[in-house]
Amino acid sequence: MKKQYFFFLLITLFASMVLNAQSYSVWFNSPTNNSTVSGSVLDNTKSNISISFSWSGQKANPQNKWKFWVIKSILTAGGQSYAETWVYEDTPYCTLPGDVLQQNWYKIVMYEEDYATKALTQRAETSYITVNVQQTVFVENNFASGNVSVNSSAYSSGTSFNLSPNNTLNLVAIENQTDSQGYTRVWNTSGTNNSNWDINGVSQTNSISYTYNATSGQNGVHISAVLRKLCNITFSGPVYGGSTYYNNGVVPVVEGNPVQVTATSRVSSDYMYQTFASWADNGSTQNPRAFTTYNNASFGINYNTVKPDNGYRHLTINTTVGQPVQLNWWEHPNTGVTEYRIFRRVRPSGGTTSAEVQIATVNRGTTTFTDYDYVISNVFYYQLYYDVRAYYQPNGSTADPDFISTFGQIAPSYNDGKKEMVSAAQELPSDYSIANYPNPFNPTTTINYQLPENGFVTIKVYDVLGKEVATLVNENKSAGYYNVNFDASKLTSGVYIYTINVNGFAQSKKMLLMK
Repeated sequence: MKKQYFFFLLITLFASMVLNAQSYSVWFNSPTNNSTVSGSVLDNTKSNISISFSWSGQKANPQNKWKFWVIKSILTAGGQSYAETWVYEDTPYCTLPGDVLQQNWYKIVMYEEDYATKALTQRAETSYITVNVQQTVFVENNFASGNVSVNSSAYSSGTSFNLSPNNTLNLVAIENQTDSQGYTRVWNTSGTNNSNWDINGVSQTNSISYTYNATSGQNGVHISAVLRKLCNITFSGPVYGGSTYYNNGVVPVVEGNPVQVTATSRVSSDYMYQTFASWADNGSTQNPRAFTTYNNASFGINYNTVKPDNGYRHLTINTTVGQPVQLNWWEHPNTGVTEYRIFRRVRPSGGTTSAEVQIATVNRGTTTFTDYDYVISNVFYYQLYYDVRAYYQPNGSTADPDFISTFGQIAPSYNDGKKEMVSAAQELPSDYSIANYPNPFNPTTTINYQLPENGFVTIKVYDVLGKEVATLVNENKSAGYYNVNFDASKLTSGVYIYTINVNGFAQSKKMLLMK
């Protein structure tokens, strides 16, 4: 019996010696002592710091469990900031809060938990480690896309930055970016609905650049560049937006900024000249009118049709010398135009231009007219001006005057067997005049003259010594435009004088014969 008791004591003593000889330790894997870390945002002063660790040692009983007490402590202005958590060996990791922009102390205590009694026996512990926790901020655009300039580099909106004490972010908003809705974003400083940098919705500055300093009480804040949408207000006709004319009716405006718009006259797609009548959305005749929008918008304009426009015409004159003057034009697209009124003005070489005369009217469907009073010329006997004006039957209006011109001469006729140029036109000049073309000449030139009233006309030619060399006209003439040819083929080179006398009007001019 004594031997058995002695053997039991030896076994107990041996087990005790084995246990006492056992070594236990626990250590941090992450973070490490004196490290600087960032974690997920917990609140405006703290971040969740991920902690992982390892250990070594043999349990007194394989059925027992390792249990770890992880604690964090920091002295703050208000006292001690403390946190703890317990984890078992199957989850050797956890998170604990870390006070941002502060030096935090973390420690792990290792226990063996008895499987039956749940009693804890401390086996090991770490020393406190110090960890510097960074502040996390998010830099973004208010439209949740695009880029922001941070410390002179472009970053995607919503990028997070982890700041240590005394760190700064130099921020610049980037303009003219397109958001997900297709709007262009701009930095607005017009005085209405201005852009700004804000922190969690609180405005900081209206400057396009902003410097942010690390601040312990702003962990996880969103620093936003608030850019404004550039909206398009589309009108159904041309307008003035302020002092700028928008022929296409599209006025760019920053969202929320009022713009005063004046609707102007326009030419419709069927070439009718129209003036403002009212706004289509509310029937108002107020013009100008102020508009404010926060999105693209469209407004219709009602118009009064005033008269046809000439943009359709493509009016042309034939060019074949000696042929009667022929006008050609395109049909007006508006079927309310029922006819075309044709006008002519005449200016002889060296004379003045006559008043316009309507020489014909043709119905819709006709797009050509021949003036047999004149033929095309390649020299300036007469300058002929023609206009074709569309007539709009619903309101009795015609298009504005819009003449085109060509050189011509009076179509020839015969009188008493002698070829003479006479006017078949209805135009009457307003004063007397005489001129020749060409000058100098060889050997012929044409003398053009005009009479505002009937009278006995004498036109003679003299040399420089005053000797008469030709009588070109010596008869009664009706008011109108005339010309007469002077053939100097039998005369010598030099200066000659031609004169006109009619109804008390006398005028002399020089011409030079150069052979």
